[in-house]
Amino acid sequence: MPSPFSIPNIGTANLTAIIATSSLYVYLIALHQHQQKTLLQDQEARERERIQQEQERGRAEHHRHQRRKRATNSIIRGQSSPRRTHWRP
Repeated sequence: MPSPFSIPNIGTANLTAIIATSSLYVYLIALHQHQQKTLLQDQEARERERIQQEQERGRAEHHRHQRRKRATNSIIRGQSSPRRTHWRP
């Protein structure tokens, strides 16, 4: 007669299958969370890069505008060349 505290072979197999399935689900959930975290980090990095490029374009446009403004002011003051830096009597 089997002991009342022993698990029959079929019960052991079922328990092993349940543990294996549960472990697989835990692994898949952890993998999915890791992939989501990596995806979010990649998206944030691309967003930071896009913002940086926009800021650089804005600074470049600002400098171009300042150069055009100085050139226009030089022409208005009567200088024939906006880049002339030598003394003129």
